[in-house]
Amino acid sequence: MKDPEFQKSPPYNGDGCGGFKWADIDLQNEIIHVKDPKSGISRPVYMTPQVKDMLLERLPENVDLSSLIFPGKNGKKKKLISKTFFRIVHKLGFNDGITDPRDKVVFHTLRHTFASWLAIKGIPIYTIKELMGHKSLANDRKI
Repeated sequence: MKDPEFQKSPPYNGDGCGGFKWADIDLQNEIIHVKDPKSGISRPVYMTPQVKDMLLERLPENVDLSSLIFPGKNGKKKKLISKTFFRIVHKLGFNDGITDPRDKVVFHTLRHTFASWLAIKGIPIYTIKELMGHKSLANDRKI
């Protein structure tokens, strides 16, 4: 998977983007509609200017709204992220000496980083919960 845009495109809350279709994107209101997330509750995610610019660059002239934004080589949904992320983590030594898989830096770690940065900036816990798409505050109290 050598799609550099896919590698940098997840909304900053860390939701995966391999299954997004053009129909999920509202460029005018700068919203990405996350459908069928792990929580089971679909929700809007606000896109950053960088994500919007990247999507505008990828937008085909005659877009088929049912088509994937980041199709895999076979034209279907990507199921794995690029090896680039893991190469960078390895090169930076983030997992050196860590034997417990629960403590390793993985792509999902970006979600925790996003939430932690919000908390550090003093964002209310309820707002963090909503941005993360959590059903309750229980997950966010761990930040």
